[in-house]
Amino acid sequence: MGLVSMNVSDDDSSAVSGPESAYDPSPCLYLSTAQVEALGITVSPGAGTRVRITAIAVVQSVTEYAKDADGDKDISLSLKVTDMELGATSASAAKLY
Repeated sequence: MGLVSMNVSDDDSSAVSGPESAYDPSPCLYLSTAQVEALGITVSPGAGTRVRITAIAVVQSVTEYAKDADGDKDISLSLKVTDMELGATSASAAKLY
């Protein structure tokens, strides 16, 4: 499966766009100093820099419930990232390494 935008609304799963959006539904990852060092990052890439993430995660929990009588379901997952690789997009490669 190719990349899929995570910037979707929970209301109708349509893309959220523009600076007028007060809430950004995209998931965020926080990396500690030790985790950043483990990834080999020695120079701050700067806020707003786009990076490529490859990761392995373990499903910690699953929530599933029926939305309607037609059998449509809402499913949500909690993921624990166990292994990760962080790479630069072509435009940001010089900044990361």
